[in-house]
Amino acid sequence: MIQKEYGVGFELAKEIYYECEEDAEEYERIFFRKIYPLDFFVSYLDAYCMYYHEFDLSLINANLETLIKEIDSKQEEYKLLSECYKKYSSLPSKIRILKIQALMNAEGIKMSKPDIYNSAAEKNNY
Repeated sequence: MIQKEYGVGFELAKEIYYECEEDAEEYERIFFRKIYPLDFFVSYLDAYCMYYHEFDLSLINANLETLIKEIDSKQEEYKLLSECYKKYSSLPSKIRILKIQALMNAEGIKMSKPDIYNSAAEKNNY
């Protein structure tokens, strides 16, 4: 199920990404409005990307299987993360990220970046 949704979500994400000519704010606005209804996978993806403030399509494209395994192994964690994102979606991103992190920690979930995001995060000083 997740893999099927992943294909659709990823294709839409790429389309919107190029439509916005890599304008991050415009991309974020359109991405969540158009793709969010795809349910679990997109709920995971939008929350995860906002949490790390990172969405690198080439990195994700190069690591599809790793990303799918990561989703499969942590469904409950990402479901909660998605709920946190929806709850705080109207806040500015830095405050939203801190609130989400605090709520996840309160639930006993320590967030850690999967290896596929580490290099991008280090490069951008996250």
